[in-house]
Amino acid sequence: MRRNALMIHVLVFSLIFLISCVKAKQQDDAKKLTGSTASMLLGDWVSADDPGAGLSISDTEFVQTYDGKAMERGIYVIADAVAKAKNDAANPSGKYVTVFDDDESFAYYIVDISGEKLSLGYVDRGNTLNYTRADSSQMLQADRKK
Repeated sequence: MRRNALMIHVLVFSLIFLISCVKAKQQDDAKKLTGSTASMLLGDWVSADDPGAGLSISDTEFVQTYDGKAMERGIYVIADAVAKAKNDAANPSGKYVTVFDDDESFAYYIVDISGEKLSLGYVDRGNTLNYTRADSSQMLQADRKK
């Protein structure tokens, strides 16, 4: 009886230990992804559906392009929810990007982001926009069209 009680205690302790290790790893993985969301967005992106369409994202500006020309540009905020104003509290680890131009705002949910791929859910319509990171040859072609 005493031996069974000892075995049960060891088993329970082992399970608690394993669960805490898995949870800590999941939290670390989430920090790695979301902690760099803002920096991962930076750069030039080409639409997977239309090679003429793209995004150019800097530290302060979100530019929608077509054939290398700026179509829409605005200041953007990365946050935990859709931002209501340009000066709303930002969170560089957030999952929402709200772009403010002179007249209106556009909100996107970051579905997926990696070094080479970006998927944004357009909040107003619910569709997903897929992009790949532009390489230098694509940028040279866009520069020639300007």
